[in-house]
Amino acid sequence: MKLEQIGVDVLRRALELYLDLAHGENKPALLAKIGAAGFQSTSQALGTFIDESGRGSAAAGSRRYVLRLGNRRYPFMKFVLQEYLIENEFFFSVDTHDQMEIRSSIPDFEAWLEIKRFNRALKDEIESAWEHAGIPTFSDLQRLVQAGAGCSQDAKAASGRTVLVVDDERAIAETVATLLRGEGYSVVIAHDGAEALRRIQESCPDVILMDYEMPKMDGIQLCTTIRAIPAFRKVPILLATACSMDLSDVRAADGFLVKPYQKDILFSFIRHMLK
Repeated sequence: MKLEQIGVDVLRRALELYLDLAHGENKPALLAKIGAAGFQSTSQALGTFIDESGRGSAAAGSRRYVLRLGNRRYPFMKFVLQEYLIENEFFFSVDTHDQMEIRSSIPDFEAWLEIKRFNRALKDEIESAWEHAGIPTFSDLQRLVQAGAGCSQDAKAASGRTVLVVDDERAIAETVATLLRGEGYSVVIAHDGAEALRRIQESCPDVILMDYEMPKMDGIQLCTTIRAIPAFRKVPILLATACSMDLSDVRAADGFLVKPYQKDILFSFIRHMLK
């Protein structure tokens, strides 16, 4: 949905649903704290948000506005309004904001994993409630991409090249795959590290686009595992992430892309890596 089409009533309803599911009985106090009842326009409301547009890489080109509203068990979860892949197409999402390295050797490791599972389930619940209420979510962007799928002028140049897309969020993986197919690439999808290793053996991709934050085996661990396979040691890897990373981790891949990004930036990265 275009930003100018997102009315203050839609924004306020999205906030109410988030707080109802994330905080329950504390919802009224939190709504009052962020001043939601007094918003007269979307632009006024966004003035109270944190502007994370272009963070990490100005070239990413996407706008992103957040409120760190947390939930009843974790204080750092974010309410997000952003554009991703398609310019000026905005949707609401929940950022669990729990992509931090917690080593299995620490005493509270299992408790941390439980918090992450809780956050992911709550994210799915909130985004499903938004979709049911007619509030724009990633599903709307996915439908838009699917409706406009078609080969571009660069399709011929991409013909015969295979991209492996690795992302545990199935909707994102399918949407990115649709865009890449529209550019003429053959696309193979995997949703976790183990599946990615199987797909690599089967498809021998020319380039790998993978998410950093995945269950069981994250993007850095998967990069290291792939580099240990002689036949695929030189396959270029593009690592995409919405979280901060250490420079030494970035070096494990051949390219680094900050989410959210525009589709043209993605295509440019892949074309460059294929050279």
